[in-house]
Amino acid sequence: MCEFNLVKAPVQGIISGILRDRKKYLIVKEADLKCKRTRPLVFPAVDKVLANWVLQCQSKRVMLIGDLIKAKAKRFATVSSVQDEQLLSFSNGWLLAFQKRHGFRHMSANGESGSVNTGAIHAQRDAIRERLKRSR
Repeated sequence: MCEFNLVKAPVQGIISGILRDRKKYLIVKEADLKCKRTRPLVFPAVDKVLANWVLQCQSKRVMLIGDLIKAKAKRFATVSSVQDEQLLSFSNGWLLAFQKRHGFRHMSANGESGSVNTGAIHAQRDAIRERLKRSR
């Protein structure tokens, strides 16, 4: 008891339970060590597909808001044939946990730079070049 600096010694049932469930404790991630209890993902396939979609959007520099991520999560859940009674609420708390789990942060674009359509820029640039060539 003094070796582990415990206030009182654990009872035999606690020790037996920990030893019985040792696999569960060994796979706990570093981030989950501070949590009181770990909750497994209800639909890991939906979570994985949604995380990949968010990564694709971020690579294309698409600005995502929380409501859009929640709507896409509902869409992926229905496509994955999740029953309505099993369907998650996709609340703000769920969104925060999802972002924390995958390391996503909310990024904001200031000014007009976040709303620029790069495809339109390239098309207009080509049109301007053609006009300049014709005017020479």
